[in-house]
Amino acid sequence: PNEVAALFEKCYTDNPMLATKMMFQMGDVREGKGERRTFNICLRYMALAHPEIAKELLPLVPEYTRWDHVAEMATCGNRDVEKFARAFMAAQLRKDYEIAKKMEANPDAPQKELSLAAKWAPSLGAKKDGYHKIALKLVHELGVSNKEYRQMLSTIRGHLNIIERSLSQKKEITAEDMSKMTSAQQLRLQNAMERNA
Repeated sequence: PNEVAALFEKCYTDNPMLATKMMFQMGDVREGKGERRTFNICLRYMALAHPEIAKELLPLVPEYTRWDHVAEMATCGNRDVEKFARAFMAAQLRKDYEIAKKMEANPDAPQKELSLAAKWAPSLGAKKDGYHKIALKLVHELGVSNKEYRQMLSTIRGHLNIIERSLSQKKEITAEDMSKMTSAQQLRLQNAMERNA
């Protein structure tokens, strides 16, 4: 990580715009390399070395990469960026929760699109390093209890077509579902899909 950060710092010093574009191309899951670790190291460098620019970039992160990068910025080491990341993610979760509740109340109404913030928001029982702490910070930011946070995520996730959720509920995975998965995701979930077949 230190070597990656040092190389990115050198690139950023030479050409900030090009380095930032390269960072997003590195992390872009659709048209880039989809390299999460490198993207996260570069984003963390920006949060520590250039916090004001990092805050401007954070709203672009879920558009090109994933919401978990935003969640991870809640413990990046710069309080200002941490606060911004928590507020940004909490605002999206609130918005999605309201949409999901309306969808439940009126299933025949036209469906509004939900973001994937709830998919990548850390659960309170998360095993991944530091994710439990991030979840607690989001609970505090949202001003809800732990139980309400779990219910909020569950309600939103219930309206998202999350492959892992379908597998855990023993639902069949369709060809359309498969077409939305990356090859890495297909490999990772192959055994679970075979058990459900």
